[in-house]
Amino acid sequence: MTDSPSQLPRVEKIEAWRLLGLAFAMFRRTWKGLVLTGLLFKAFSAIVAVAGSTIVLSWVMKETGRAAVTNTDIASLLLTAPGALIVVVAISGTAFLALLEQAALMLVAVVMDLRPEQSAGRLARLVVAAVARIARLAVLLVGFVLAVALPVLAIVGAVYRVVLGGHDINYYLASRPPAFLAVGAFAAVLALAAVAVLATFYVRWIVALPIVLFGEQRPIDALATSRARVRGNGWRVAALIGGWQLAGLILGALCYAGFRAFAGLVFGRAGGSTTAAVAAVTLLVVFYFGGAAVASFIEATGRALLVVRVHIALALRAGVLAEGRVTPPALSGEAGRPSPVRLVAGVTVLFVAAAVAVALFLANRLAALGHAEITAHRGYSRVAPENTLSAIRRAIEAGADWAEIDAQETKDGVVVILHDRDLMRLGGDPRRLSELTFAELRTIDVGRKFDAAFTGEHVPTLEEAIALARGKIRLNIELKYYGPDPRLARDVARVIHEQRFEPECLVASLAYPSLLEAKKADPELRTAAIVAAAVGDVTRLDADLLSVNANLLSFRFLRNARRHGKPLHAWTVDNERTAIILMGRGVANIITNDPERMVRVRRNWEARSPAEKLLQTFRDVLGLAETGAADAPKSDQEL
Repeated sequence: MTDSPSQLPRVEKIEAWRLLGLAFAMFRRTWKGLVLTGLLFKAFSAIVAVAGSTIVLSWVMKETGRAAVTNTDIASLLLTAPGALIVVVAISGTAFLALLEQAALMLVAVVMDLRPEQSAGRLARLVVAAVARIARLAVLLVGFVLAVALPVLAIVGAVYRVVLGGHDINYYLASRPPAFLAVGAFAAVLALAAVAVLATFYVRWIVALPIVLFGEQRPIDALATSRARVRGNGWRVAALIGGWQLAGLILGALCYAGFRAFAGLVFGRAGGSTTAAVAAVTLLVVFYFGGAAVASFIEATGRALLVVRVHIALALRAGVLAEGRVTPPALSGEAGRPSPVRLVAGVTVLFVAAAVAVALFLANRLAALGHAEITAHRGYSRVAPENTLSAIRRAIEAGADWAEIDAQETKDGVVVILHDRDLMRLGGDPRRLSELTFAELRTIDVGRKFDAAFTGEHVPTLEEAIALARGKIRLNIELKYYGPDPRLARDVARVIHEQRFEPECLVASLAYPSLLEAKKADPELRTAAIVAAAVGDVTRLDADLLSVNANLLSFRFLRNARRHGKPLHAWTVDNERTAIILMGRGVANIITNDPERMVRVRRNWEARSPAEKLLQTFRDVLGLAETGAADAPKSDQEL
């Protein structure tokens, strides 16, 4: 049918419970085909994701001339026209895959329900035939989302620059003045308004996909038709689809709670034997990931069936769809129902074998783990003013192996230790470091605001930090940039060389070219590339080690780092559970705001047997922390 939206009759009220029952009945009749479709689609999505990542990586390598780039490079690339285009394409591709999965499930369910003799090949051809229409619909939807989101981001960014552009962001995060709270509230109101608009149109356009899929209208017309058909039933549709998704979240939470209880029983019976530990981990891997796959399938399939039943109900009641027009016409009578039994059995066997391999691998790795060192972030900044001599002194007393400090230069070229671009947060002085001479900087007290006991504390020079640390603690010296500073890398390297401090320090930076410059100025320096986000294999960067956001440290990342001989420093870890997981993965260094606690965690971890380490690592991966660990503070991911 091609009726315009204005010609469509008003749809009677739909009955949500009846549609839910019809969707469940459809699932019972077609579940084999749906299972097969879900498995094949997951494989297809993985292939597309790998291909897309390869294309993006090739472009990045061409633009930068390197096999890997860090977060600073990524931010610069995204600000270019090709970078922005890649982001839009990636978002559109993700939306397309989501719609394609829903379309495949809808088509398989409807066609098999009405014409069960259809073969898997015939169903696949029907999906392929609709790909172009689904892609156009995805582009329209992404365009609408961007049209709503980009103005909000632009407005918030402009307000931030006008109201809060005068000081370093760390001052606002620490002090939270009224202006900061007002901007945050303004941004939250705009964000909620944008979400409300997007949610409203999500409901109004809920049946656009089946309208397009079954060939009724073009994508642009389908959006208008969907809005017209849903009119008067918006709250019922929202309750039905939203209720299903909410029920999925609740069911997932209940399943996870049940899994935690089951895992507790398994851990309790595993004992101290490595063999028993491997068997326990294997069993839990199967249950954990198998359950997650089943839950994902149920949620996606249920949503697809509910949407298609809403589409059929609205179209029938609007008088624009006859029962025989639910599916595309002229389907052949090819015999054979898709049977996924063998495929599911094969996947299960492979999955169990993989789980056993993972458990054995973990057991072998844990038996050969080295000693994890502890770095005090900005010194022991919880008990003394950060980046001061007092903070370094307290880090030494806490037993830390390293102190991480931030190096910048004053207006007259003196290398000092300071994190922020200005002194507002630490000393209440709004002037930027680049505007101050060293003599002017020394007049600012950065201790009194932290605690009266530290009154008179000043920003130290790099030479003073080295003199205090020598022979007591090693220094992780980060090159801190808030704009171009062509002298900083060379000047830091010069100070270190003059002090003959190379064996007791390393130089780190987010700006990879600066590391190369420092290394060129002093070849004896050890350098660390700081990685908050990455494209490509950053373990191939020309740096002696990597200082990495703890959230990026997957097993694959660690495997690549070991292959290229790159020790890993993980930041910023204040949670005991996270620290144990990272120690279990072989991370060389934990950067923390609470070195005293992390030294204690390391001592307790290293006292355990290999079997206990295996069980504890898997327990913590699953969130089954021991008493006390759950109460640890959350990680602070700021550098």
